[in-house]
Order: sequence, then C-alpha cells, then structure tokens
Amino acid sequence: MRIRKTFILFASLLISGTSLAQNNETCSATVVYGNGIGTTLTDATLSLGTLRQGLAGHLTQVEFDELSFALAYNQSSGLYLDLLEGLELAGGRNLLEITEWLLGRGDMPEVAGLAIADILKDYDSSTIDPSIDLAMHLELYRDELAAGNRVIVVAHSQGNFFANMAWEQLTDTERQSFAIVSVGTPDDVVAGGTGPDYDGEYWTSFEDLVVLAIELASDSLIPDPLPANIANGLSVVESRISDYTGHFFVESYLRQDGASRTLIFDRVSDLAGSLACPGST
Repeated sequence: MRIRKTFILFASLLISGTSLAQNNETCSATVVYGNGIGTTLTDATLSLGTLRQGLAGHLTQVEFDELSFALAYNQSSGLYLDLLEGLELAGGRNLLEITEWLLGRGDMPEVAGLAIADILKDYDSSTIDPSIDLAMHLELYRDELAAGNRVIVVAHSQGNFFANMAWEQLTDTERQSFAIVSVGTPDDVVAGGTGPDYDGEYWTSFEDLVVLAIELASDSLIPDPLPANIANGLSVVESRISDYTGHFFVESYLRQDGASRTLIFDRVSDLAGSLACPGST
C-alpha cells in the first residue's frame, strides 16, 4: 500500500538531515515482480508477497511506505519440466544423477547435451511469443510512470526476457525512471544496465542448475547467460529438500540465510532513491 504522508516524511528528513532520494528528488516507487518458469499465477502472487514482506523487514518504515507493489505475470514456458524430461529421456536414471551431470561431477552423455540444446533453442528471448503478456506489462509500467512513480522490476528467470524486452520498447525518457533487478537470469544482458559485466545489477547462484544447464548447452544460436556470480550456500542435500534446482525465487534466492537476499533488497532500496522521478527529465 502506498502511503503518502508528506508532512511525516518532511519531519523525519529534518531530524535525520538526509534524503531518501539520492538525486534530491522525492517520489514513490513501484516494485514489480516478474515471475520465472513453472510459476502459476497463485505462486507468483505469493512470491510477490514474500518479496514485499522481506523488504518491509529490511527497510526503514519511512522507506517502505514510499513503495507500492505489483505483479507482471507471464505464462510459464514449461522449460523447467522440459529440461528434466529431456535429460531423463537422454539416459538420466534419477534426479540425483541428472544433478551430478549438471554440477560436472559425472560424465554427461553427448546425447544429454544435445537434448538440452534442442530444448533450449525454443526458450531464448527471440523465440518467446510475448505479445499478450508483454503488452500488459508495458501498460502496467507506463501507468505507474504516468502516475509519477519510479518502476523497479525484480525479474526472475524467464521474467528477465520480458523485462528486457519491455525496456527496449520504452522511450529514453521513460527509461530514466525504470530499472531491472535481475535474478537467476537465463539472458545475457540486463537491459539498461552497465554491461558487459553488470556488476551489482544481477545475481545468479552457482547452485542454480537451470541456468547452469542453459550455459552448458549454449552455442552460436543460444548465447551464454550471464555467469553465476554468487554462492547462496545451498548444498545438494538441502536443495533436494526445498529446491533441488537451486533456481526458485523464494526457496533459493530469498532464503533467509542466502547471500542474494540482502543484495536484492539493497539494490531495490538504492534504485528507489536514485532513479529519476518521472517527468523530471
């Protein structure tokens, strides 16, 4: 819920001597969650709630009161299930053996690598048909920007494809108030970020088997995803209990003791105070 109590905010700033807006502008921000693969609308809504609750505990009350929350839902492509099924058909006897293949602890048969490549060729940003979902996302973003709110998209998994494509369709002025926090991305860019390294703008776990599978299968037709850059400390045994892929948004990337949780929240906080207020540029 967005709460605009300007007089309370002004009083708190006088006491602290600091401003929430690092660029000396004050406006609210809308945090949008873009879901990943294998996510129902109900699960995506619950994930948004977990993100909201986590930020509420991480930020000051004044900072949190300046945020709104929304969902940019995209239909599941089925990649996660397709990958598992493909590896099973390629000779994987059980989930543990498939995990060992992806972690490089076992010799993956050539046929398994070919199966992954065949599946993934249908799942990059150029082959997803985003027309309906993307149009709704753009309408949401532009409505928020028109209302004077910065837009911060926390994009997970294939949600990164949609967020990156949305950024491409925004005007230069709109982009000044729009940013992507990239999580577990199968893409090779963070649109609007400071490439090629995108340091501090995305987080992919070394334990993320879905992104690892995409990396192993990448070739001239499938670009390498951005490399893993954080260790969440999720062991194979732990992941088999909560998230054996190491890829789920809540169970892996927002887990209480995971390194990515704080970094994601800090990035949202920084953007909420540094993006240009819509209409100010």
